[in-house]
Amino acid sequence: PDSTAGAVASLMHAHPSTLTGVFLALAIAAGTGLGLTAASVGRWSGVGMVQIGAWTATPKAGTPEIDPYTRATYAQLGALPLALADGMMLVAKADDEGRPLTSACTYRVVGPTPAARLWTLSATAPDFAPTTRDQRRAFTSQEVVRLGPEAVDVVVSGAARAGNWLPTAGLDRVALVM
Repeated sequence: PDSTAGAVASLMHAHPSTLTGVFLALAIAAGTGLGLTAASVGRWSGVGMVQIGAWTATPKAGTPEIDPYTRATYAQLGALPLALADGMMLVAKADDEGRPLTSACTYRVVGPTPAARLWTLSATAPDFAPTTRDQRRAFTSQEVVRLGPEAVDVVVSGAARAGNWLPTAGLDRVALVM
């Protein structure tokens, strides 16, 4: 305790340029730390993420093992993660070749249905804001027209399409959420 008090006292009587340097170093360190944290939170990437093709998931998001960055991302989005027993959210913000999804392009989500009693597929903005109210927002496992007993084919596009069509009109960038 005495040595700490002595260090504080000597710092208080330090030359003004020394104090300026200390405060500048603290400001740079705090700014860098806060900046890196802000850049990593809300990007829907990073610690605890699992990549499955174009889809990204956070399997531990609804468990006690959730990492602080994923917790902060959910808090920033104002969302609650699903408990692992309830399901898992998969997000695609890029196509299979890594290009960002846009409403100017047409995409097909084709393949076997998820092994779940209930699932949804929605097209949103990358910040998870819904599309316009006068259009379909999502398909559920109960209403999608299937190719066969286990496969679906959903077209995601800004222009109307026949069949299972998820509109993206009005969105520059698109995120698919299953």
